[in-house]
Amino acid sequence: MPTTPDPATNGLSIPQFLVQAGTHVLGTVRQILRPAGTLAGLDAEEFFVGSRRTGEVFVLPNGERLLITDRARLPQPATIDGVLSRHVDGKLYWLSHHRFTELKRHVAEGKLAERRAGSRSAGRTPSATGQK
Repeated sequence: MPTTPDPATNGLSIPQFLVQAGTHVLGTVRQILRPAGTLAGLDAEEFFVGSRRTGEVFVLPNGERLLITDRARLPQPATIDGVLSRHVDGKLYWLSHHRFTELKRHVAEGKLAERRAGSRSAGRTPSATGQK
């Protein structure tokens, strides 16, 4: 889900990372893997793969490292937690995030029920939209 560039944050608003977890009779189940946020006020470091500049890295206060690139596709570097693409309209779109990779691995290993139980015991519940 893209964000609209916000002049107050210099266009550095990042969208939430939302995945569709399934469809049911009552509606669509979605899970927010990463909430929306802003990179405004954070310093950026240039990021290179080999000798080619691929974008800017922002380190959030919690230590999360996000790479912003102008490329439409970019494999996620091992030292980066998430990759966003900045389109010509200035909007940011998620290309990848380690939480999505983890979710896909849990699904493949049949550990999705375990994952849900863990989020409930930690006081968090997966986000289900379609019903209020």
